[in-house]
Amino acid sequence: MNNNTEEMKSLTDWKEFDALTDEEVIAAAKSDPDAQPVTEEEFKNFRRAPQVPGGNFLERVRALSKENKVSLTVRYDADIADYFKNQGKGYQRLMNNVLRAYMEERKGSQHA
Repeated sequence: MNNNTEEMKSLTDWKEFDALTDEEVIAAAKSDPDAQPVTEEEFKNFRRAPQVPGGNFLERVRALSKENKVSLTVRYDADIADYFKNQGKGYQRLMNNVLRAYMEERKGSQHA
């Protein structure tokens, strides 16, 4: 580190963390929408990277991400397109994720 850089300090209270029970850790993980358990259906669709065509790992990951994708020509309001483009690299994936969240919410409400 150079003299102008302050040393990064952890914001984690490690004593509190160490005091958590397994049940508390599991409950915290389940409350995180990004850390949900994999469903049986999702698990059935998993494939090992060597089973995916491609010369190296990155090519195999890209091949997986292109599966079940379709190319569409769509028209968005300019401010919407600008907003997502201004989010930077991966903005199309972000748009897809927003649409997926909307779809999943709507599908869930149809079964209620």
